[in-house]
Amino acid sequence: MRRMNNQNKVTGQRSWKANSTMLLLALLFVGILCLSGCGGNSLKSNAKEDEGHTIESTTQENNIDDNIDSESKYISLEIIEGRDFSEEVAWVQGFNAIWYCINTEGKILFELPEDSKPSDDFDNGIAVIDGNKVINISGEIIFDAEKEGCILVHNFNRDSYLYDGFVIVSKFIDTFEVTEEQYGILNNDGNWALELTNEYSEPNYCGSGIFLLTQYNDGERNQIYFNANTGNTFIHDSDDELEFSQGYAISTIYGYPEGITKLIDSEGKEMFSLNKSCYFGSFSEDLIYLSHGENQGFYDVSGNMVVDLSEYNIINTPCFTDGYAFLRLNNEQGSYFFTTIDKQGNLQFEPKNTEANSDISISDGLIKVNYSEFIDMQGNTVVNFNSGKNYDFKNGILRDYGLTVFYLNKKGERVLESINLQ
Repeated sequence: MRRMNNQNKVTGQRSWKANSTMLLLALLFVGILCLSGCGGNSLKSNAKEDEGHTIESTTQENNIDDNIDSESKYISLEIIEGRDFSEEVAWVQGFNAIWYCINTEGKILFELPEDSKPSDDFDNGIAVIDGNKVINISGEIIFDAEKEGCILVHNFNRDSYLYDGFVIVSKFIDTFEVTEEQYGILNNDGNWALELTNEYSEPNYCGSGIFLLTQYNDGERNQIYFNANTGNTFIHDSDDELEFSQGYAISTIYGYPEGITKLIDSEGKEMFSLNKSCYFGSFSEDLIYLSHGENQGFYDVSGNMVVDLSEYNIINTPCFTDGYAFLRLNNEQGSYFFTTIDKQGNLQFEPKNTEANSDISISDGLIKVNYSEFIDMQGNTVVNFNSGKNYDFKNGILRDYGLTVFYLNKKGERVLESINLQ
C-alpha cells in the first residue's frame, strides 16, 4: 500500500510538471504572436473610398513616433515631390513613394497604385497617368489606351496629353488587308468627340475645343475646322491658321496697302471685318486687343474700339484678367515701365520703372516681377520672397521647395507641407 502511494505521488508530481511546462510554452507562443503581429513595419492593403470609387494599393506604415499624431492617429508624411495646383487639386508624393491627389486644404482625394505616377495636371476635369490612362477627378479610369490597343498623342510643344479637356488618340492597324493609322478625339467623359478614323491626319489643336483636320485626296490637301464641343465643322480661308481663345479667333488676309482682319467665332461665323491687317492678341473677357500702326486698343465683338490705348507705346500683348490688363510701356526716351488698366482704360497706378531685361508676367491675378516679387493690380507689393526662384501662384497657392516640397498662400504663409494618412 505504501509503495502504491509513493507511486501515485511521483505520478502526480510528473503530471504537475508536465502541465506547467505546457502552460509556459503556450504563454511563450502567444507572446511571439503578439510581437510579430504588432510590429511597426508590416505591409497592409489600404482600400480607400472616395465618392463611390475604391482605390486599392499597398503601402508601408511608418514607425517613426514623431510623425504620428497621437490624438487623430494619423501618420504625417512630408511631401518630397509635388506639382502646382490646377482646378483646386494637386499631385503630391510622400516619402513612401506613393502619389496622392489632394485638394487645397490638404485632404487626400485618392491615391495612385504603387507603380503609377501622374503625367498631367487636371484640365477640365481629367488627367493622364502613366502616359496611357485618362482619369476623372474621382480617380476613376475613363479610358485605358493600352487595353484599347491605342496610344495617347503627346504634344511636345505643350508638354501635355490634354487639350482643354480633350485627348487625341491614335491607333495603328497593320493587317494583311490594310495598314493604316487612325486618329480620334476623346472628350472629358471618356466618349468619342471624333471616333477613330483614317480619313484625317493627326489633328492640330487650335484652342477652345477647336481642331484643324487635314485630309488628303488624290494629292489635294483640304482642311476643315472641327468643334469638338458641338461636333460641327466649318471651312475658313485665312493666311494664318486660326488660333482660338475663349471661343473666338482673328482671321487675317494680308494685302498692300491694306489687308482684312476678321473676328471668327467657334462655329466659323464672322463677327466683324476691318479693312486693315492688324497685329492682334488673345481674346479675353469679351474684348480683343488689336494694333494697326499708331492705332491700338481693345475692341468688342462688334468691331468697336472700346478702350483706346493709342497714346501709349505698348510693347507687350495685353489681355484682361479679372477686369484688369497689364501693360508694358516705353516712354519717349525708350525707358521701360509697367502698369495696369481697368476696362475703361484708366491707369491703376503710376507706371513703375523697370529694367529692359526684367522678367514681368501675370501669375494668378498678380504681377510677377523678376520671379519672386508679386504686385497686385493697384501696384501694391503683396509678397516678396527674395529667393531668386521662379515662382507661380495657381489657385491662390504657390509651390516652393527645399529639402522637401511645401505650399504657400499669397501672404507667404505655409499652408501645406505634409499629408496625413490614417
